[in-house]
Amino acid sequence: MKFEITLPDDVIKAIARDISSEIRGIIQSDKKVQDGTIFDIEGLAKYLNVTTQWCYDAVSKKTIPYFKVGRYNRFKKAAVDKWIESQGVPVVPPQRLRMVR
Repeated sequence: MKFEITLPDDVIKAIARDISSEIRGIIQSDKKVQDGTIFDIEGLAKYLNVTTQWCYDAVSKKTIPYFKVGRYNRFKKAAVDKWIESQGVPVVPPQRLRMVR
């Protein structure tokens, strides 16, 4: 047995708006959870695509933001992302070379 329901366009648009609103809320709440991510050394190394030794060196030099949980180093993703932004190297326009004779 087959049933077919025909809905007016305004009802379909209202349903689509409601679904879109719900999806947007789910995506935004998921982003908040990701921003609260905390890495251990291995997770940080993977996130930054560096070795764990590099991470240990950065911690010992205090060049990367971290906090302690007991004896363990932990890294807030939001703080690491902010640190990454501060590490940018400014672009310097090329200098014109002068020929000296």
